Amino acid sequence: AGIVTARVSSMATRVGRPRNGTASSSGDPRRDILSAAGRLFASEGVAATSMAVIAERAGLQPSSIYYYFKNKQAILQSLVDDANRVPLELVERVNASGGSAAVRLWRIIRLDAAALCAFPFDINEVHRLVVTGDDEADSDYWRDRQRLNDELEAIVAEGVATGEFRPVDARLAALTILANDEGAQNWFRPVDGRRLAGPEDRPGYEPMEIGEFLADLALRGLLARPARIAAIRRAALAVDDAD
Repeated sequence: AGIVTARVSSMATRVGRPRNGTASSSGDPRRDILSAAGRLFASEGVAATSMAVIAERAGLQPSSIYYYFKNKQAILQSLVDDANRVPLELVERVNASGGSAAVRLWRIIRLDAAALCAFPFDINEVHRLVVTGDDEADSDYWRDRQRLNDELEAIVAEGVATGEFRPVDARLAALTILANDEGAQNWFRPVDGRRLAGPEDRPGYEPMEIGEFLADLALRGLLARPARIAAIRRAALAVDDAD
C-alpha cells in the first residue's frame, strides 16, 4: 500500500496558491487539470484545446491554471510522463524487494492496477494522444512502454524457467497483464465525479480490491500449481505491509 500511496502522492499538488474562489471538483487542482486536459486533448486535439477551456473544465479561473502548468505542452508532457513513469518505478521497487517470480508478479499487478485506478486521467487517452503524433508528445514514450513490457516478460519467463509457472508465451502473457490492468482502469475511472457502482448491496469497488482480484486472476492462470495462490498472496501482502 505504501508504494501506491507514494506514486499517487507524487501527482498531488501541494498546498499553495488560492484558486480565486473557484473550487476544483476533487479538491486537488493539478489532478483536475490533468483529468480535464486528458479528455479534451483526446476528443478535440491538443491544438484546438485552449488553456482557458481546460481551466473551465477543471473548475478553475483561467489565470489560476498557470500556477500549476505554464502551457498546454507542460500538461501534455505530465500526462505522457506519468503514464510510463509510475508503473516503471513500481516494477523497479518490487524487483528490488526480491521474492519469487510469482510473488513479485502478484505484487506488481495488484499495485499497478490500484495506482492506475487512482490516476486522474484515462491511460488509454494518453496512448491515443501519442499515437496521433502530436509534436509535443514525449519521443521516449514508446521506448518506455516497451521497457515496461520487457520487465514483466522477464518475470514471467523466470517463473516458466523455474517451473513455478506453466510453459506460456512470456511476452504475450506480459501484454495481457498490462492490458487487463489498463482495461480495468478504463471502466473504473470516475466520469464527472461518478464512480462505477458495484452490486446493489455494496459500494463501488476500491482500487486495491480491483488490483488484488486481477492479481489472483492472472496468477491462477500462470501457476503450475494454482492451489499455491493463497500462499503467494500472503507472502506478497507481507512484503507490501513491510514496505
